[in-house]
Amino acid sequence: MRAKTVFIIIITAAVTAILVNNTDDMNLWLFGEHKFPKLGVLGSMLAAGFILGLIVRSGSSRKASKHDAEETYRDEVDEDETAPYLKKTSTLSEEDRDYIS
Repeated sequence: MRAKTVFIIIITAAVTAILVNNTDDMNLWLFGEHKFPKLGVLGSMLAAGFILGLIVRSGSSRKASKHDAEETYRDEVDEDETAPYLKKTSTLSEEDRDYIS
């Protein structure tokens, strides 16, 4: 088995053991004193952390789209003097490029 699979199994077993052993009620202040089952509180916090982790992970690992990759390739090819047969995508003159830079 791979290390990732073993890690997931260990974490799942640990979470299950923690949740099973904490079934009593607890007092929690939530805009007033309330009794909640400890299992529910721990389970909801675990679920919230998992969902938050998925959201953070999906936002930071966005890959460049195919369109972005094509534009990057075109820019690299345009700068290459060995490919004069390719049409330049920019209509700026060299003087305009120098001014912008």
